[in-house]
Amino acid sequence: MRKARNRIRISVQLVDNEKDQTLWTEQHDRNLDDIFEVQDEISAIICNVTSVKISGEESLRLARLLPKNLEAYDKLLKEQQHVFRYTKDDMRQARMLYEAAAGIDPRYGRALAAIAQTLNSEWLFSWADESETTLDYALSMAHEAVSLDQGDARGYVGVGFVSLYQKKHDASIKAYERALQLNPNDADVISELADTYAHSGRSEEAVTLLNKAMHLTRKIHKYAQSRLSIDSTRNISSVARNHRYETSSDISL
Repeated sequence: MRKARNRIRISVQLVDNEKDQTLWTEQHDRNLDDIFEVQDEISAIICNVTSVKISGEESLRLARLLPKNLEAYDKLLKEQQHVFRYTKDDMRQARMLYEAAAGIDPRYGRALAAIAQTLNSEWLFSWADESETTLDYALSMAHEAVSLDQGDARGYVGVGFVSLYQKKHDASIKAYERALQLNPNDADVISELADTYAHSGRSEEAVTLLNKAMHLTRKIHKYAQSRLSIDSTRNISSVARNHRYETSSDISL
């Protein structure tokens, strides 16, 4: 995606990962004032090109209410680069700007889910000043994101993460399974659900999911690969804790 003044160019490709072959490509040039219409248009085009059958729920998700404020959406996209650098300063900067985006559009569930993600990362890497309150804040943001947009997997991912580390395994599994229903081909969601299964003693199911995550991504999924070499539930869980968030596929925020 490229931007020049009030114009935006979006290039879309459909790639066969196994053959490393581009099957289809298309380019869209539009004004920024109709960016959300372009998103809907591209989604519809891809579905038609790939002959994808869209369920009623997926159709609603594609057509769900997008942010009314373009400035909030722009802040959200720009800060993804900071999140995936995984440094203390970058994560906090991203969170501050996500909070600014939520301030611009308080009913933008995606911004709240992004805040939850940064808080979870700060807690995980011991960057948070007060770890317990950080998790509680993350959970409240994730729950609010879900309440505002029940068709977005990101909020459920936030709920699943906090519930796991609060040792509420059933709640974590329920949240991750819902996220997976909404986004069934997200390797990170699959891996995190596998993490929860591993912590819950369901190692065989965890390995099955990890294999699926590796199949869905072209590059070897580090997070999955590291755990597949472990043949016991205890070790799977230990490695899971050490390797969470090694990948940076788009949660696109």
